[in-house]
Amino acid sequence: MASLGKLLQCIKSWASSCSHSLSAPTLPTATVLNLAYLPPELLHYITSYLDRESLKQSRLTCRTISHIASSKLFETILTDEAHSTAEATLSPRMRILIERLKELPNLRDVILRFDVYFTAPDTDEDVDTDDDEVGEEDEESGVVWYPQTVPFRLETLQLLFSSLLSLSRPLRGLAIQNMQNICEQTPGEIATMAKVLCKLRSLRLHIVSGLIAQRC
Repeated sequence: MASLGKLLQCIKSWASSCSHSLSAPTLPTATVLNLAYLPPELLHYITSYLDRESLKQSRLTCRTISHIASSKLFETILTDEAHSTAEATLSPRMRILIERLKELPNLRDVILRFDVYFTAPDTDEDVDTDDDEVGEEDEESGVVWYPQTVPFRLETLQLLFSSLLSLSRPLRGLAIQNMQNICEQTPGEIATMAKVLCKLRSLRLHIVSGLIAQRC
């Protein structure tokens, strides 16, 4: 009994000599999530929900996110313009746009759309057009319409295929709408077109024939 009392006294003495501080457990410090560290497939998934303005802002964050946002932002590029002369001509702006297609490394598909209304070869000066239509502003679209001549279409095709041939990676799909059923390309131009066409996975052509001189 004496030994047990001595043991309890020793424990009590030890407990009183030790200082114990009771405090709340330390929680791990919260870390800020860096989107750039996420797997690329998740970043592609996230950017797929962003609108164009948000994609533009995302390109200003870092290189990783900028690359992914850029591929989504420029996934589809639309360009169109009205002709301001009595005959359709390629404007300097349109020439630059076509020539700079090679600067788009992720370009996969191209759609070229001509106007469905055109003139016939050797009769561009004698086409019986409606003066109320040609050179007048369309009431619905506000676009001034001028006929797209054969030289205009051939020049556009030549410039487009020359630019597509210089792409860093082969084009996947090409569509040409309202292509006139006229073939006046030189052997060199045909060879350029063949080099582009032989690498395509998809080719869609919409051919128009006959003379359509005025809008219906």
